[in-house]
Amino acid sequence: MKSLKIWGLSVPLLGFLHWFSFLLIYFVALIITVFITPFLPLFATKEGKLPKWLSWFDTPDNNLDGDSGWKEKHSLWVKVLPDWAETYVARVFWLYRNPLYGFSITVLGAPKDKYRQPVLEGKGFDVKGTYKSHYWMVYFMRDDHVKKRRFKVYIGWKLKAEGFDKYQFAFLINPFQTP
Repeated sequence: MKSLKIWGLSVPLLGFLHWFSFLLIYFVALIITVFITPFLPLFATKEGKLPKWLSWFDTPDNNLDGDSGWKEKHSLWVKVLPDWAETYVARVFWLYRNPLYGFSITVLGAPKDKYRQPVLEGKGFDVKGTYKSHYWMVYFMRDDHVKKRRFKVYIGWKLKAEGFDKYQFAFLINPFQTP
């Protein structure tokens, strides 16, 4: 079976081509998402979730107000706004932070098998792995304490993630993330 090396991981060629074809679909959907995201919070339920027909844009593990870390880090700057605007702006920013979250799980996600587990190597912020000799992931993060920035790479499928029926499709390369 042919393979190629990505960040030191031997990735099956068909697995890479599968991921790359999904990446092209993801980019097209992402362009659409950029334009419709400001309207999505208008459809939020009382619980702060999007209706089922907008689930591709929702974050199934959190409501549109974000997780506790997001709320803590981003709540102060919106306090100058009226309550309705504070909620709206925070939700728009949360959706921009997590674009197509539901789509990357339900449509682009890798199916899980309860009898087979991913083979992961490494620990902490440097983990690589494969699953069923087809799906793969590279997760890498390093802090630059001088510039107070973080370089983060997460590509393939999130094979170390739990809580969903599928392994989430991943594409993130960010050399400017703040810790």
